[in-house]
Amino acid sequence: MQLFQTSDPNEARTCRRAQFSGFAKELTVNGVAISGLVHSVKEDDSLVPTLWTVTIIPQVILACKPRRSGSASKITRAIDVR
Repeated sequence: MQLFQTSDPNEARTCRRAQFSGFAKELTVNGVAISGLVHSVKEDDSLVPTLWTVTIIPQVILACKPRRSGSASKITRAIDVR
């Protein structure tokens, strides 16, 4: 999990929307792009300006075989019986 803080209310709002919709969000922090699911957005209004702490769970893109859409029982083969 990665934490970052922002004082931009628009960025905090888009992170909150991504959190509730379940979509991945890509953020650029200090020139590094972070892509993942937003886990939490916490507001600290005791500071001026207001500070939001965003927790992101990074997405790992695995290079693997695609999943089958059907079960193994639906697979048919032609068998040559002689």
